[in-house]
Amino acid sequence: MRPHSLYFAFAAAILSFSAHAATFSVLSGASYQPVVAPNSWASAFGTAIARSTAAATLTADGQWPTTLAGTTVQVNGQLAELYYVSPGQINFLVPDGTDFGSLGVVITDVGSGATQTSSVLVRNSSVGVFTSNSSGTGPGAILNGVTYAGPPFAVETAQNGGSDLRTRLAVYCTGLRYAGNPTHDSSVTSVTANVTAQGTDSSGNPYSFTVEYAGAAPGYIGLDQVNIVLPAQLDGAGAVSLTITAEDATSNVVTFPVNSLPASSIRLAGLTLSTNQTTGGSSV
Repeated sequence: MRPHSLYFAFAAAILSFSAHAATFSVLSGASYQPVVAPNSWASAFGTAIARSTAAATLTADGQWPTTLAGTTVQVNGQLAELYYVSPGQINFLVPDGTDFGSLGVVITDVGSGATQTSSVLVRNSSVGVFTSNSSGTGPGAILNGVTYAGPPFAVETAQNGGSDLRTRLAVYCTGLRYAGNPTHDSSVTSVTANVTAQGTDSSGNPYSFTVEYAGAAPGYIGLDQVNIVLPAQLDGAGAVSLTITAEDATSNVVTFPVNSLPASSIRLAGLTLSTNQTTGGSSV
């Protein structure tokens, strides 16, 4: 699945449609791993799975349509909202009430009635991070959480104001909004306690990032967001690798660059002595 505005715009090859059954696979629309979650974006890949190519527009009630260019997708009998269809790829939203397990997926050509059937594994969480190159690897769909500027990032953001200038990054993903909430209780709007973020710098040093928010991204259907804090130790780290874990599901690996702070921004952040007192003239 390809980012549009903050997160995704889709493209696929133009192939001819045939009414006979054809195989297709269903993967996460962000990571392209073979597991999806309710209310997450998924992609179906195959041959002649739709008659033509079309991108959807929101309906009057602010949803994506369930029929696009004469094509429908059902997951375990429920119609899915569609964002993009083409003969080679269909991008759809896994219905919110979808059960867990290996479930049937049916693509129907409404005009002819021809159907194609596959299956997909659905779990409560299946986190995938969107990538700017739409490959599932490489640069992540990540913005500065305060300025909404893209990479490269620095470990401090002056626009934060106040004494805490640490940079917050907004990582855009799908499939984690119900982590730790298997009943999908709508009153649970943040699942931060059930989400972790880990990374390594270019030298292989590991980091555990503080997660300040994890849940649905406001205003975007099926899009989730994780806000992480950059530690000072990453100053000038270059390419940093990142994974997000929700429950027992770990995302694809994505990267983001961290530049060095300008000399004018470097200051003493703290001083720790190995002892709390010493004799004059002695070393500490």
